[in-house]
Amino acid sequence: MHPQLRLLPSLLFYSGCVEEAPALASRVNKASRLSSLFPQGPEVPRVLCHIAGREIRDGQMDDMDGHFGEGSDKAQLDITNPSEADKVVEVIERIFHHCADPGEVMVVTPYETQRALIQQRLEASKVRHLVHTSALRVCGLQDALSQSADFVIISTVRSVVSSKAITQPSQRWVKDHLGILADHRLLSFFLTSAKHGLFIIGNMEVLGVDCLWRQVTQFFKDTACFTVAESWPTLESQRYATG
Repeated sequence: MHPQLRLLPSLLFYSGCVEEAPALASRVNKASRLSSLFPQGPEVPRVLCHIAGREIRDGQMDDMDGHFGEGSDKAQLDITNPSEADKVVEVIERIFHHCADPGEVMVVTPYETQRALIQQRLEASKVRHLVHTSALRVCGLQDALSQSADFVIISTVRSVVSSKAITQPSQRWVKDHLGILADHRLLSFFLTSAKHGLFIIGNMEVLGVDCLWRQVTQFFKDTACFTVAESWPTLESQRYATG
């Protein structure tokens, strides 16, 4: 794992005690091929992108007041976020145009319906010829847990528009609107799944109601690795994609 990627999970989960094996210190930095995708360049190969997309539960928009689908297991499972899916596809297009090997890339999302949507959007994208002929992995949670990759793109999915619901969330609100994302073991996996570059895409205002997700967001902001969907990927990386 790149030392910059090791830093945050070490601080959050291991009291800063995780050290790099000497044999790994001199490895080639693969993130150098994707330098324009990282706000601080390849030496700090991580980015957290805030996107205020709307989640769709079982074909319906969230009602935005924190009460939709309460107590419904199905509502917790059949969730997609089309805006996030489109951003994931955009990032993958940039990565492949930077000559990364598709086998080095893994997309992870905790919801199977979002995984299927991303797969569908990829099949209609500029890189559709790579979807079935490469080792690109688009994984739901169960498939991803036993894997890692050089470059990992996380789609967190969960989103809600109502700022009132977010200001003073009840435990029930957190359960309904963060679901499995409130499980800190999942967050630990997200932060340790990438070897050379990590991309996290989601609504950080919603995730930020959780204490650890709030620390993650602040860490990315403090290290200038936080961005918003409207301005990322940058124009430079777009030129690479179209050139």
